Amino acid sequence: MLAKRAERINAKAKGTPIYGVIDWIALLPTLLSLLSLCKKPVNPTPPNPNPSPNSAQANAWSDAWRLKSAAVDNWDGSDYAPATLKRTANQIRKAKRRDGTPITKADAIQAAILSLDDARTSTMADLYSDVCEARHVA
Repeated sequence: MLAKRAERINAKAKGTPIYGVIDWIALLPTLLSLLSLCKKPVNPTPPNPNPSPNSAQANAWSDAWRLKSAAVDNWDGSDYAPATLKRTANQIRKAKRRDGTPITKADAIQAAILSLDDARTSTMADLYSDVCEARHVA
């Protein structure tokens, strides 16, 4: 699933300077570290569809909700909250481009917008499976 998400984000980046230069598969798990920086979700976590999740699955569901909620709650209909965009871009700038050169600030902001857009528009089931895959949860 992470590979499909990476392909989808890269396709959205077509025609921009970041098309094909960011390794999205390596970057997406890094974005999970943003969860600790995001404000607490406004809405409660929806019930987990798994009838008896183990603790790792329950944490993955909760973190998937925090990721989606961070994107949705910070979206005003046309742009993201500057603090969220800046934090996300800073996490992305810590990564390197595929050619080994650092990611520029402008490219990091563009990548942050694409990542947040993808999280905002994805279903909880997709985000949950991606969080599980990134954390190697069975």
